[in-house]
Amino acid sequence: MAAYEVEEKSPGFPGMLKLLLFRPYTFFKKTVARDVFPYLTFSAWLLGLAMALQLMDRTLLTPGGLVTGRISSFILLMLMSLVFMGLFYLIGGILFHFYAYLADSRKDMKNSVAVTIYAWMPFVLAVFLTKLGLIIAFGSHYHSAPSENPILNIVIYAVPGISILYGWFLAVFGAVVALGCKTLRAILMLFVVPILWFVFLYLLFQYLGFV
Repeated sequence: MAAYEVEEKSPGFPGMLKLLLFRPYTFFKKTVARDVFPYLTFSAWLLGLAMALQLMDRTLLTPGGLVTGRISSFILLMLMSLVFMGLFYLIGGILFHFYAYLADSRKDMKNSVAVTIYAWMPFVLAVFLTKLGLIIAFGSHYHSAPSENPILNIVIYAVPGISILYGWFLAVFGAVVALGCKTLRAILMLFVVPILWFVFLYLLFQYLGFV
């Protein structure tokens, strides 16, 4: 208890993020489990922003884009961050809540949204750090640098990939701690079932010739 009180004396989003990443049990127990949602909207917007940067970097992070400060690219980034923010609210509010309910959760939908959004924070941090680091290091050569350095290319894909896996763990862990889900059911519904869906969709797209 005393250890958590020390953490509470570090206010602000960075302190919340540190607690989430390194002490997830304490974070979920003291926040979502008690219907407390610190920086939830801001976290959701950062997630939308990170997803926009990750999926649209060749449009945004190029000469003539955000790198040179074009206002049109900035407006596009803001608009797409809001679109992705809405999509994640939808995914967290409907899909995650539905599967958490099947895992015996009896919490409200907002709690499910919160677990989903917070679980993506490692990905948000990974995207911002890798993009910012590459732009600082290579500037306008941001996109050509990875092709010239295979090890750098591996790092660029490995860091977000590892962050997604850790976020996936946080989602299942948060469902158990904060939503009251049964552990085995949470693993089944929130880990195994999504994997089966991904495999099914991949095989379907492969059969239709899209892959």
